[in-house]
Amino acid sequence: MSYNVLSGSDLSQFDCVVDTKGLDENPIRKDLQKYIDSQDSICLFVTPFHAAPEANITKLISYYLTSKSKEFHHRFVTLILSQKSQPEKVHGADGDRELGIQIRQEEVQATFKRLNLDFFQENILSYDSLRYYYDDIVKLNNIYDEEDVQADKDKFLKGIADVIEHRRNLLLDEIKNIRESFGKIKNGDALTLLEIQAIKNAIQKIENVRDLSKRIPSFVYEDFIDKYLEYYHKNYQAWNTKHAIHRNFGYYEPRDIDIYYDAKVFAEGIDEDEMLKKFTREVKQELENILYELTSANESLKTLIPEIVKEFYGLYDDFVDEVGTEIEEEITRILRLRSEDSEFWKALIAEKGRERKKGETFAGNVCEIFKREMTIETNLNKFFQAKSEEHWKKLVSKILSFFGEK
Repeated sequence: MSYNVLSGSDLSQFDCVVDTKGLDENPIRKDLQKYIDSQDSICLFVTPFHAAPEANITKLISYYLTSKSKEFHHRFVTLILSQKSQPEKVHGADGDRELGIQIRQEEVQATFKRLNLDFFQENILSYDSLRYYYDDIVKLNNIYDEEDVQADKDKFLKGIADVIEHRRNLLLDEIKNIRESFGKIKNGDALTLLEIQAIKNAIQKIENVRDLSKRIPSFVYEDFIDKYLEYYHKNYQAWNTKHAIHRNFGYYEPRDIDIYYDAKVFAEGIDEDEMLKKFTREVKQELENILYELTSANESLKTLIPEIVKEFYGLYDDFVDEVGTEIEEEITRILRLRSEDSEFWKALIAEKGRERKKGETFAGNVCEIFKREMTIETNLNKFFQAKSEEHWKKLVSKILSFFGEK
């Protein structure tokens, strides 16, 4: 937003305020990623009081909070916008506004917990910009004054400032802990033969999970194309939206649609119960357990291993991102991006208004055309499996390098 808009308001204290134009039926958008990934940004997700948290916001937050290494939950804020007496009408509030807001905040927190997501309750804020105004006209109610309005604004902005301060303190604590950990390691005694054997045993266990094909059967990848096309159909249900995407070779900029980025997101897994994140969940946990078992072998390892586990979280997130990026690039290549001469895109565009046989549908034909293209030259299911196994092997090699192994 232009500083001319922000100047003179309380928001001018922030370096930059970015309006993402709202989240429609597909909230996991490529244009949002650079803001969400930025370590110095606070992501504020706005949701109406009666529906908090909205499904599209929950979907977006779920996708990012499955990443443990980037600690998005430090920077994510849910802002509940109430209207007039909504908080007082919450079941159990008995007309008490503050109690109603607290109950709704606890309900939002409970929703995130059911999804196994970390989310600080202090990062769930509430605000009603028209609380002190008449219902029928935007005029300050006679029983209130500008100080009441400003007090609510100050309370909301303090909530944002507290999120920033909390994140700052967490980062300072993390730096302190790392320094203390490496100080203990530096001053620690040499490992005993028993401790050395424990590390050798751990290395062998880690070696045993290097080959992902021995842990994940190939059939789990076989329905990737079908499920991705279901995802495509569900996200963009209207035929005219699909037609606009086809006419723009997989993009539709007015609504920030990018089907190639969608493929990356879908392959990675929108949450831990989907696709790659689901396939590798058990073997990931097994690796984590192997590392933590070492903490019982030596006092100095109790400080080192948690740091290695943090590194592992980062490597795992990189693994997921690398496989997803490979899928995005391959599907872009397969579909011959922006090729006006492509018979594939011509066939999709021609589906609009085409006379159909009995039992045929626009969506069904579109999905069949996509599926045919994704299996003729390169079978995307097999490609998904190959890249998952390739990048997993690299991940395990990096973990072994912590112990001086190749």
